[in-house]
Amino acid sequence: VNTIQNTGNANDTYTLTAPTVPSGFTVEVSTDGGSSWTTLSGGGSTTLAVNFGQSANVSVRVTAPAGQSVLNGFAATIRAVSGLDNTKANNTINRLYTGFVRLEKSYAISNTTGVGGAT
Repeated sequence: VNTIQNTGNANDTYTLTAPTVPSGFTVEVSTDGGSSWTTLSGGGSTTLAVNFGQSANVSVRVTAPAGQSVLNGFAATIRAVSGLDNTKANNTINRLYTGFVRLEKSYAISNTTGVGGAT
């Protein structure tokens, strides 16, 4: 999730694009919490209105093509450009790591007799 904050002096509409995307990857954004997605890779764009002094979250989804080697990082850039002043822009790098594995360990202690401490 990326956040766009309007620190200007008026309500603004920001244009979101993905100027840097690894070959074959798909970059999508959602401005409504994940109900709908807009593809930015391949030259797509979407706009987001943010009132003065407010912020808005943008969900980002990066999809890698099949066959990528594991344990590599790939960077996709999301750019937000102000509609009031197109010289005001911000780039955020979103990284996808292929083959990322999270190992979690859990255990349970039980007392099947109901008498005394754990068995």
